[in-house]
Amino acid sequence: MTDDLVESLLASESVAAAVELARRSRIRPRELAGTLFSYAERMRPDRPATAAAASFLADVVGSLEVANAWVAQDHLSDEANELLTRASLAGGWPGALRVLRGHRHVFDHDMMMSVVFWHSGFAQQGVPPEANGAAVVITLGALLGGKSSALAHMAWARACENTSLAHAEFHFLRAQELAAVHGDDVDRHATASALDSFRDRFGVPRERADPIPDAPLTIGMIPVNESNAASLRDSGRYLEALALLDRTIPFAVEAGATANAMRMLNDRGLLHDDLGNYALASENFTESARLAGLLKDEGRRFEARNNAAASYLKRGQPLQAVPLFRGILREQDAAGVWPRRMAARNNLATTYASLGDHERARDLYAEVVTMMGDLYSPSLWIALTGLAAAYDSLGQTEELRAVGERMWRGWTERQDVQALQAYLNSAARDLTNPEVRDVAEQMWAALVRQGDVFQGAALTVALSREDAPELALQRLDAFLNAFEAERSAVPSCISAELEAAKIEAEVLDRGDAALTRLYTAIGRVEQRLGQIEQPYDRDWVLDQTRPLYLRLFELLLAGPTFVEEALQVHEASRPATLTAADGLAGRVASAQDVLRVLSPDVAVISFAETGSAVSAFVLTGQVRWVPLDVTPAQLGEAAMEISVAFNGAVSGLARRRPLAVRNLGKVDLCNAERVLSALGKVLSLVDGAQTVCVIPSAGMEGLPLAAMRAPSGKRLVEMAGVVHQSSLTAFVTTAVSDPPRVPRTVFVAGVADAETDTPEHFEADAEVFTRGEVTVVTGERATPDAVVAGIREADIAHVSCHGFVDTRDPFGSGLLLSDGTRRPSSRHHLVPVFERAAFELTVRDLAREQLRTELLTLRACSTARRSAVSAKEELGTLTRVLQAAGCRTVVSTLWNVDQRSSLALFARFYELYLNEGLPACQAMARAQREMIDSGQHVYHWAPFVVSGDWRTSR
Repeated sequence: MTDDLVESLLASESVAAAVELARRSRIRPRELAGTLFSYAERMRPDRPATAAAASFLADVVGSLEVANAWVAQDHLSDEANELLTRASLAGGWPGALRVLRGHRHVFDHDMMMSVVFWHSGFAQQGVPPEANGAAVVITLGALLGGKSSALAHMAWARACENTSLAHAEFHFLRAQELAAVHGDDVDRHATASALDSFRDRFGVPRERADPIPDAPLTIGMIPVNESNAASLRDSGRYLEALALLDRTIPFAVEAGATANAMRMLNDRGLLHDDLGNYALASENFTESARLAGLLKDEGRRFEARNNAAASYLKRGQPLQAVPLFRGILREQDAAGVWPRRMAARNNLATTYASLGDHERARDLYAEVVTMMGDLYSPSLWIALTGLAAAYDSLGQTEELRAVGERMWRGWTERQDVQALQAYLNSAARDLTNPEVRDVAEQMWAALVRQGDVFQGAALTVALSREDAPELALQRLDAFLNAFEAERSAVPSCISAELEAAKIEAEVLDRGDAALTRLYTAIGRVEQRLGQIEQPYDRDWVLDQTRPLYLRLFELLLAGPTFVEEALQVHEASRPATLTAADGLAGRVASAQDVLRVLSPDVAVISFAETGSAVSAFVLTGQVRWVPLDVTPAQLGEAAMEISVAFNGAVSGLARRRPLAVRNLGKVDLCNAERVLSALGKVLSLVDGAQTVCVIPSAGMEGLPLAAMRAPSGKRLVEMAGVVHQSSLTAFVTTAVSDPPRVPRTVFVAGVADAETDTPEHFEADAEVFTRGEVTVVTGERATPDAVVAGIREADIAHVSCHGFVDTRDPFGSGLLLSDGTRRPSSRHHLVPVFERAAFELTVRDLAREQLRTELLTLRACSTARRSAVSAKEELGTLTRVLQAAGCRTVVSTLWNVDQRSSLALFARFYELYLNEGLPACQAMARAQREMIDSGQHVYHWAPFVVSGDWRTSR
């Protein structure tokens, strides 16, 4: 174990990503946790933030279930080996069942013996049963049944001897029972002898001390454990609840307690939701829905399917949730179950609202209100609240007033507390009405007294807006002080904190007091992050508190003397800051850190976004801040315009195909060009620099910033070399690192798709290299293993193939290569899931590599695009993960490139880079300028992004 892996773990911007990397490292959890603790102790004096993060990860990693991959065996078929490999990496029993179900015909009792021996090898090393392949053993035992099931219990019993003798004895007894029913004399003798041997060594239960006393599982314990797991979840003990469910679910399935297994799988999904593991949560919900379907329990099936769709919403993927909720709505309308029809409409409407499609949301909510009539229920209050928000967003004031009157009648006529809460927390409330105000005050006091932080916060903010300023501050502080424990992380508390800062800064003109309040709030957040004991996703906390940073940023910019301080606050809130290799106290670079390492011929532009504005910090010999005449919404519109033109609208509700290259003359990029010109306002401040380092904001995803147009009319790339960095901290870290080495060895890999008639467009790239020791792997030989091995050994690696973006799983994006016998299909999404993995080299695969490559170029489609659905998954890109793995400079693409023109550009690029010794960013800029001078369309030259080091090799 090296510090490199520790840094990679710390670079993961979510606990889910760190856990995945820890699993892939195949290092025992306790050993890895010990290393993280040691690292934290070394860092604590100088880098307390890093130490706190390492300690937190150590606590999480120490409780992991790390699956050991199946070791392929020659006497088994390729299909069996591949299935067992995937099952062993599937993350526990439900994942293994998902992989192996439907393939029972592949396995038999003799194959079960191979699995048991593999499992036993790890068990004998002291690896606990949750991490030594026990999930595969017990799953195969349940699928095959009979003597195989007895064998599975025998294997698990021996593994349990290291952790719980009570568990071990239970499994020996269960194996004996199954062998008596299904086995032969040999099996019965073997199980009886194993139990006798166990008791000879450890005695009977009354005479021995169990290292982990625990009652053995019985049929009667299934509902007890189900209830206990729910109690553990309610008390925040998530990992303990997961461990209990993981132990109980397989036994429940084997015992035929399918209803209990169905409910527990749903609970397991909710736990993963709580932990931010939304992909795992969705798998559990889907399995729960399947079991509910077998049991004809439509209510539970509806609940589980809704939970699966909601997981996409929680992960920030409403586009993926829409078709699921649509399907649920169609199904419930056909079934005619009235309450579920209402719930399905509300869920789909909420999804549309999160997408900003308020018209569709309004229409669906209105349907619910009409269908409910005078029947008051939670579904009605949800619909009315959503309808009020939709009317408010659409500016339909009369309709909004009518909704408010109806909600208020629900309270006055029926004294329905739900109606009152819905009304007071909706956009339709009228707190200027004395009667409403009086009831709201009583409700507010009751909510604070009852400890209802979520309902209380919304009402607190609403009432404070009707109070006099000083009284409003008193109310907000009273609420925040009442919820001191939640103050640092709960979004509703953050909204109250922001409202107080707004009153102080904008109403009372006490900007200093607002700054103090926000700094104090952020300090509490940092303190909380260092003290978290439960495995909450710490990046989720940062995401929720980002509004604090943004508001502080805005206030600092209001004072011209605070520009450098504002820059540092913005840098601290930038997700990529935490993924940069660290060499700075506190992990956040200041303006002075940048200026100390900035050479006279280099300029830095760091873009920033708030809710409604875009600006830029320009660092040359000084720091200047420039507000820009463009909004975040306009950035998104320009990026979508380019995506539709060159890639197709892959993320819109109405999908569109890209325009063919032959139609480039008809491509309308007027909106994108206006945005690039607005951003280019800053370029007059960097005129004369030889290299410009650009640090994009999140909304600039997909925009070719090298094509920004200065007021003079020149593109940025016509003025200087352009290099991208993820943060100022990454820039400073690169600037103080060892200079680039002169490259000597070259690795070239190329593989065309199976459908192409011109494979040479992908597989003839070696011809552009006229210097250096060149190793070439093309066609069927360009497998993921061969490509990784080549990249690992070369100074320069050049890969030409198809790329793909997985919008559901950022770490599942990557490159399409050969499986060893076939080229990949260009219609990769139609290839059976079982076959796809052999063709893929993913971000997840590359994350565990340690590379020394000076330059890696990806002549593949959309390799610079980020499929991440939230800022904390910013690491989930090929460019970022390759840099984290050790590639000094990466060249990637923003859209689907033309094969002929891109090969010509790279030929010129390498001539300048290798023969003339130009840095990669300068060589790329020169090659792009020559294409501009020859009249080439922006499509041909602008997609190429150079990220990383900008310095000359030595």
